[in-house]
Amino acid sequence: MASRRKCKLGSSSNKKSRMEIEKDQTFLDLPCDLLQLVVSRLPLKDNIRASSVCKTWHKACLSVRAEEKSPWLFYFSKTEESCELYDPSMQKTYKLEFPELSGSRVCHSKDGWLLMY
Repeated sequence: MASRRKCKLGSSSNKKSRMEIEKDQTFLDLPCDLLQLVVSRLPLKDNIRASSVCKTWHKACLSVRAEEKSPWLFYFSKTEESCELYDPSMQKTYKLEFPELSGSRVCHSKDGWLLMY
C-alpha cells in the first residue's frame, strides 16, 4: 500500500514523499507571518527567550516586541466640563471635552477600564 501512495504522488526513488517532508518540518520552518503571530502573544520574558532560538526567530521576536509604556493619568477639570490625559513618558497633556461626564467620579480602574458613577 505504501508503494501505491508513492506512485499516486508521482514521486521517484530520489525524491522524498510528502509524508517524509512533513516529518522533517519543524517549528523552525514556520512562515514568518505565522511565527510573528505566535511570538506576539508571548510575555516579554518568553519573547526574549524565543529570540535566542535562531536568527529567524530573533528577527521575528524583535519585530513584535513592545516597550513597556507607562500608564497615562486621567483627571477631571474642576472648572470646566472636560477631562485631561497626561502622558508622563512624553510629558504631554491632552484635553478632551466630555460634558456627559460632568460631575462623574472614578470608582475603580482595571486593565485600562474605568468604573465611573
